[in-house]
Amino acid sequence: MNLLKNIKKKQTRLIDDDQLEALAKYMIQNNLSIRQAAKYSCSVSKSTIHHNIHTRLPYLNIALYVQLNDMFEIHWDNKHINGGKATRKKYKGDNYATID
Repeated sequence: MNLLKNIKKKQTRLIDDDQLEALAKYMIQNNLSIRQAAKYSCSVSKSTIHHNIHTRLPYLNIALYVQLNDMFEIHWDNKHINGGKATRKKYKGDNYATID
């Protein structure tokens, strides 16, 4: 039974420590979300970036992790606003999407 659990468990790819710190710094400098960072680093998925940031980065560089986490909280708080703008843009056109 344990063998089946190990086979079914999906393995997440690990990002090199230096690459992880460089990606985190780039995300902070450019105010990127995890999705945008995944587009920036073409070979890594969103789930891999999320997993590495939240499980490994606190052990590598806690200050960087705290900065990223604060930025993610701001993104989370603004998520409904961005969704509303995207819906408005979809149904009304570009002119209404820029209204704040």
